[in-house]
Amino acid sequence: MHPILKAAVRRTARRLGYTVVPAWQLESFHLAEYLTKLFALLQIDCVLDVGAHEGQYGDFLRASCGFTGLIVSFEPNPEAVQVLTRRAAADPRWVVEPFALGAAAGHADFHFMAGAQFNSFLRPTAVEEARFDAYTTIERSLPVEIRTVDTVLAELRTRFQVRAPYLKLDTQGYDLEVVKGASRSLPEIRALQTEVYLRRVYEQAPTFDEAITWLQGLGFAVGHVEPNNATAHFPIPCDMDCVMVNMATLPA
Repeated sequence: MHPILKAAVRRTARRLGYTVVPAWQLESFHLAEYLTKLFALLQIDCVLDVGAHEGQYGDFLRASCGFTGLIVSFEPNPEAVQVLTRRAAADPRWVVEPFALGAAAGHADFHFMAGAQFNSFLRPTAVEEARFDAYTTIERSLPVEIRTVDTVLAELRTRFQVRAPYLKLDTQGYDLEVVKGASRSLPEIRALQTEVYLRRVYEQAPTFDEAITWLQGLGFAVGHVEPNNATAHFPIPCDMDCVMVNMATLPA
């Protein structure tokens, strides 16, 4: 459909009280609407995109949320970094960092799976989720660099004058380890997004209840929960994206 015709259809729908959503945006529509409002409320000026893969989340922020602030994408997979770098090249407010984030600086073995979206520091388990076996076979393991949120955020404050960051986590069971490396930064992280598991895919990964309870203990409250790949995993989702808000940073 021609862009001018699309715009006309959307304007007409709005006048009639409807919202027109392209089919490809349906599964992420509610998350996009929530984040758009949340970013405005909390005046988010930077998104730390941890576990960026090939830049899909950055595209989502720009196209679906209308976010124009700084995006800093962290990804340790060299092959994914090449794609991610090309994707971000035309965007002066999108920075790519080719390393992982964790609880402490150093190096650790990163497992490259048959399905790259399942790459993780953790080893997979087939006890609960055999349907992913074809994707979670470890093909190789290589040491990668790990830094901490505390370190990189201190640099971003100086380099880009970041004041109101949002922490997006998609590290295949390793999210809480990243938060452990943000102990000094948590008071200024206004909200975070974590992938929580209802079914165990990785050994030693926290369960849904464990992750939520632990983050609540740090002062974050659940704001929005949305199943990942709800159509593909119907009727029982495997994991969910959970947005949690730092209660201490909410406007009075």
